[in-house]
Amino acid sequence: MTTKLNQLVHELTRPHAATIIRDDGSKTFTTEASLLNQLREAVKGSGGRGASGANSAPIPINPAAHDLYQRISYKAQQLKAAHKGITTGTLESIIQAWSLALTNDHDITQAARTVEHWNTQIRALLDPPKTIELKISCPQCGARQVINAEGEINLAVTIQNLTAQCAVCLTQWEGEQLWYLKEATDYEPADTNKTTQL
Repeated sequence: MTTKLNQLVHELTRPHAATIIRDDGSKTFTTEASLLNQLREAVKGSGGRGASGANSAPIPINPAAHDLYQRISYKAQQLKAAHKGITTGTLESIIQAWSLALTNDHDITQAARTVEHWNTQIRALLDPPKTIELKISCPQCGARQVINAEGEINLAVTIQNLTAQCAVCLTQWEGEQLWYLKEATDYEPADTNKTTQL
């Protein structure tokens, strides 16, 4: 478990090797900044930086990234207070010192879960999963399209992270159920165009 914790803390606090899988399936290997550094950059938002003065607009930030960074920082400060040997320093150095100060298996396991949760949250914020609309009718309710609250027409059945879902009846298909979804839609008439308003 110590090895897992070390790897998770390394990815969170230090530059690390990363594999990028392209749309065509090819892989590229690179070194990316620590997840905390990437999160810090995301806090700045995409609106660019500008001088802040009485007559200028406020500096844009990404509120979700800022909130996540603050939660991690707050938790790290609590952990620092609980372990007397940890001195002040950067957020990275506090997390590194905390992980090295742990001695019993239970604490190491809990720490690995905490850091893994942080890493997962940061990755989800930085690179949200893609949602793909499927050009099929829902085999459960028959809906093909849906009109959302903004009045936009979208396809009813979408897939994200290997889970398909109908926006109308909320039926979900996962794992082997995706084969059922494929088989159920292989025999769909070409002129199906049922639209449902949410």
